[in-house]
Amino acid sequence: MKKYLENMALVSKSEQKITADLSGSALCHQNAELRKLVEDYHSVTSQVGVLLLTKEVFASNNTFD
Repeated sequence: MKKYLENMALVSKSEQKITADLSGSALCHQNAELRKLVEDYHSVTSQVGVLLLTKEVFASNNTFD
């Protein structure tokens, strides 16, 4: 379980980086619809990242590896 949560946290971090990079791109500044989509997706990935971090901390405090 711990390894799964660690890997999911890495995926979430990668998604956050991708969406942060996209939101700063010229393409997103030119297209309002794309900018909104990327901002919304970044918001979701950030929320998932916080949730996974919380679960990872909880898992590290328990011994059910």
